[in-house]
Amino acid sequence: MGQACSAVIHFNATQAMDLQTCIEIVQWFYSCTGSATAALRQSKLHRGLFKDPFSLSSITRLITKFEETGRVTNKPRSGRPSIDDDTALLISEAMASSLASSSIVLCIPLLM
Repeated sequence: MGQACSAVIHFNATQAMDLQTCIEIVQWFYSCTGSATAALRQSKLHRGLFKDPFSLSSITRLITKFEETGRVTNKPRSGRPSIDDDTALLISEAMASSLASSSIVLCIPLLM
């Protein structure tokens, strides 16, 4: 768990659940005797919605992912890792106090 987890869980191009919603839906699923329909109904009731915010297949995929991995967050993706907030703050402070024109020049002492 060395990498930060995504706060928004994407299921398709139009729908997204935040982490808190994912956790609530998994809890409702298991408290409603394993019914995705009942978990969706509970989610709508909790938020005061009339339309379904998510499809049943989205909830089913979320539950499947939870049962397979034990978590509701996305797996880390390949690519360049993002910097954490502390490093970003150090870089911005160094840029403000230095006359160097490149952030790479400023990062070299921080990485050593």
